[in-house]
Amino acid sequence: LETLAAHPFHKWPWVHIITESIKVKTMVCSDDRLESGAREILNLGHTFGHAIERASLYRVSHGAGVAIGLRAAGLLALRSGRFNHDDHVRVLTLLALLQMPVWTKESPSAILTAMRADKKKRDGTLRFVLPRAIGDVEYGVSVTEVALRKTLAQCVTPPGDGEFV
Repeated sequence: LETLAAHPFHKWPWVHIITESIKVKTMVCSDDRLESGAREILNLGHTFGHAIERASLYRVSHGAGVAIGLRAAGLLALRSGRFNHDDHVRVLTLLALLQMPVWTKESPSAILTAMRADKKKRDGTLRFVLPRAIGDVEYGVSVTEVALRKTLAQCVTPPGDGEFV
């Protein structure tokens, strides 16, 4: 995607992209047919994204919510020492090149309320998929409410100097 981002969408090799994406998703789903764990890797950015969609009363599209959720997951992973700054900047740069949003006008408290209604909670606890590196994620991650609130507070503003240093 980093290579293709500079080109207009209509020139992208869509058949190849979709075919490869289906192969990956099929492999992940077939390895975890009972949805007992590893399939969660497909949800990177989605816990935040679904909550942003819901908090906006669905004025924010799924794609936009997940894009913002990718930034949020990266911030949370940075905060917990799982992810490195250079990879986070790569993700933000790609989202910017694709003209995807990386911040929301929805209030952190509304997003948190929506998260608490997430159907993917286990034993009442929110779990996240967080990046460790480009192409490597950790699923089933529980975080403190303080870390989550700080992350949501960052997501209501454009990325600042601290994210791009």
